[in-house]
Amino acid sequence: MLTGASQAQAAILVVSAKLSEGIQEQTRIHILLAKMLGIKQLFVAVNKMDLVEYNKERFKAIKYEINEFLKAGNYYKAISFIPISAKKGDNLFSKSVNMDWDRGKSLVELLNKEIKIPAHSKSRALRVLIQDIYDDKARKVLVARIESGVLKRNGSLFLNISKQAGKVTALAGARGDKKKAIAGECASFQLLDVDYNKIRRGEVGSSLYDTPRVKKSFFAQIFVFDGTLNKNDKLIIRCGTAEKNCKIERIMKETIAIIEKDDIAEVKIAVDEPIIVERFSKFPSLGRFLLIKKDKISAFGVVK
Repeated sequence: MLTGASQAQAAILVVSAKLSEGIQEQTRIHILLAKMLGIKQLFVAVNKMDLVEYNKERFKAIKYEINEFLKAGNYYKAISFIPISAKKGDNLFSKSVNMDWDRGKSLVELLNKEIKIPAHSKSRALRVLIQDIYDDKARKVLVARIESGVLKRNGSLFLNISKQAGKVTALAGARGDKKKAIAGECASFQLLDVDYNKIRRGEVGSSLYDTPRVKKSFFAQIFVFDGTLNKNDKLIIRCGTAEKNCKIERIMKETIAIIEKDDIAEVKIAVDEPIIVERFSKFPSLGRFLLIKKDKISAFGVVK
C-alpha cells in the first residue's frame, strides 16, 4: 500500500457504512498517511450501503464524523464523499436507483472528472538516479532513471556522491539511440572523463549549477508499520536507488522512548555514509524512504 501511495496524487478512502464497522482507527491512520505523503486529492467511498438499506442518515453521519476529524487536524479542506455498494454495484459506474437522494456522480464518473494528472517534471532541475553499471563490449555503461529535468546527449552531468562531472555520450532508450531522455524515462549512457570505480548504485546526477542535498543526517517524519523502533537501533535506509546503514539519532518528542507500531513520529536520522535526500515536497522520489530492521521493512518516512 505504502509503495503505491507514496507516488499517488489522489487516493480513495473506503469506509464501511455497517453500524458495527464504520470509522475505525485504521481509517484515521490512512487519512494521516495520505496527508503525510502529500496526496492532494482524497475521495471517500462509503461502502456497504446495501447493509444499511441505503440509509441517507447513516451516510450523513459518517460524512460528518470524517469531516470533523479532518477539520480538527487541518488535513483536507475539501474532499468528495460517494455512497456505494461494491457488492451490488451501486454508484460505481453509474448512478444508483437505490440512492436517488444522492445528487453527486458515481465513483468512476467523479474520478474521471476530478483527478488532475500532473505532467512529467521536464521543466524542473535535472535529477538522474543511477540504477546500475555494466560492461558492454569493453566499455562501461550507466543505467538510470530520469526523475526530473532532461538529460541530453553531449550535455554535462555532475555526480554528487563521487564529486565528478562528465560528458554524456551514447545515450539510448528502449528503442535505441536518442538525443535526450526526459523525466519518467529510463536510459543508458556513457560518461566521458569520469572514474567509474567511484560510481555506485544510489549515485544521483544533476546539473553542476543545481545540485541535490548530500547529507549524513536529516530530519524526517516516519510511520512505523511493523514492530517498534528505538533510538540507536541498527537500521538500513532505502532512498531512491541508494541503500545505507543508519540509525535514529533523535526522537523529537522527548517523552517518547520507543516508536510503536502504527505511530507517526518526527525524528533525526544519522547515516553512516553520505546519502542524497531531498524534501519530499520538492522531489518525492528522493524525499521518501524505507527503514529496514533485521531484514524486515519496519517503517516508511518522508524527508522534512
